[in-house]
Amino acid sequence: MAHSPIWDFGRLREKDRLSVLCELQDWVAHTLTDRYRLGGELPECWVEHPRLVAVIVQLHELEVEARRPEEITRWREAAISVARSWAVVCRQHLAVAAPA
Repeated sequence: MAHSPIWDFGRLREKDRLSVLCELQDWVAHTLTDRYRLGGELPECWVEHPRLVAVIVQLHELEVEARRPEEITRWREAAISVARSWAVVCRQHLAVAAPA
């Protein structure tokens, strides 16, 4: 059976999408960054990148669903693996932030 996401951004109204992004930002700050120390390499502009948002949504859902210690361990291993891949500079936003 295919896993259907808690939040389907394609079906959300703009107001609801912004609310979900706010909730995800809190989760990234408190869970990924503070608790697991995995958000440090996440670009600040991650909310503007749909693929990165989709990864964060999936990590959030898997973490919420993990109940037993072995599930939490598997989630953490997956999160560590994913965190290594998002340490990419966002060229689009870097160009905007660079001094003239």
